[in-house]
Amino acid sequence: MKFDLSGKTAEELEARQAQLAGATAEEVEALSTDEAEERSDELEAIKAELAARAMKAAEEAEARKAVENGAGEIKEEHKQEEKRMEISEIRNSPEYLEAYANYIRTGNNNECRTVLLSQNAPASGQLPVPDLVESTIKTAWEKNEFLNKIRKTYFRGNLRVPFELSATGAWKHVEGTTGLTEEEITIGIVQLVPHNVKKLCRVTDECIAMGGEEFIRYIYEEVTY
Repeated sequence: MKFDLSGKTAEELEARQAQLAGATAEEVEALSTDEAEERSDELEAIKAELAARAMKAAEEAEARKAVENGAGEIKEEHKQEEKRMEISEIRNSPEYLEAYANYIRTGNNNECRTVLLSQNAPASGQLPVPDLVESTIKTAWEKNEFLNKIRKTYFRGNLRVPFELSATGAWKHVEGTTGLTEEEITIGIVQLVPHNVKKLCRVTDECIAMGGEEFIRYIYEEVTY
């Protein structure tokens, strides 16, 4: 029978050895044949384990002593520093492109954020897009003849613009007479509320099966077209 003694300390093994060896004759006689054999095997296994550990400790002590006396060679240990990739590098990696493609397919962005975990990616908020997506949209925006003719202004959120809705006119005034009557003015407010322009496109199973970069390029080029 084999006994796994690797997880026990030398003190635990010695205590168990003393327990087994110190059994009384009555205790031994009360054991069955199988129990007696198991007890004997365990005792032998403990003795062998303690002897092996003692031999190993002696060899290690001898080796340390030899090193202290100048034996062996001194080697410089060069630790190679792990290079941390920037988010800009990660978001253009094949792994992130595939994860972003899966995000488009499923609507679940957990895989994208998992790829960026080593860079402390936020658990929420805007998801970094690959440069491929950004450049595709930027090119489409710049080349669109209709958009190029539109004056564009950028504000965050809703924009409220006050203007003069109506006001009374000027008054004739002869010097020395009573003072002027203050104008009556009404202020109006124009609120500009942003809207998203969206289009839903159906794609085939063959398109869904495309690789990460190929799939992203096809989808965004089709949408911008």
